Amino acid sequence: MDSETLLHRLFHQESITNLAIDPAEFCCSCSQVKMLNSLSLLGEDEIKEILEEDGEVAMTCEFCLEHFSFSEIDINKHHGQEGHRTQH
Repeated sequence: MDSETLLHRLFHQESITNLAIDPAEFCCSCSQVKMLNSLSLLGEDEIKEILEEDGEVAMTCEFCLEHFSFSEIDINKHHGQEGHRTQH
């Protein structure tokens, strides 16, 4: 049974306005920058240990399951850019 028929059967005594509903869309806001920013939660010693063991820091977004891999160069470059940001 379609929604129009169901609404009429349930609420035929009422004046019903069927508004168009936007469809739900899946959208994740993860990015390389956000993942690199989250590495600051680990601390430098733990990051160095992971890099020594695995050669990279691998991360997965828990929402969309996108996989990110960062080398020591990527991490150092990001930390270098982070230090030049102006804070207000």
